[in-house]
Amino acid sequence: MLTPNLDRIGFMPCNPSIGGPAKGHIVADVDALGGHMAEAIDRTALQIRTLNTSKGPAVQALRAQADKALYAMAMKEALEAQPGLEVVQDSARRVTISRAQVRRQSKRSKRTSVRATGAERRSSQPGRFCAAA
Repeated sequence: MLTPNLDRIGFMPCNPSIGGPAKGHIVADVDALGGHMAEAIDRTALQIRTLNTSKGPAVQALRAQADKALYAMAMKEALEAQPGLEVVQDSARRVTISRAQVRRQSKRSKRTSVRATGAERRSSQPGRFCAAA
């Protein structure tokens, strides 16, 4: 995994909340697929509230507010402990996929440090760090 800054893994915005009526189901889905988001918020929560308690159970949802620094540390620890995943501070300069590689599902990316990296599976999650070419 390439990241421009190892210290920003799991960084939360100014409102460090997870869950709620709009995104609570996403946290449950990530958890069901083996993700660490729910586990990290359980470890770092400052407060957990049930929202919409005056309404029916269909619209009630949990929202947890986290300690921003602890949540980032918990997510970084979870990634570093993931077997088969190498976490590297760098950025991809170019991703090359040839027709033969598509069939074999092998891709290579050229990193800023000019070292080429190969992987069978690759996912691009640019987030806030995506810059125009």
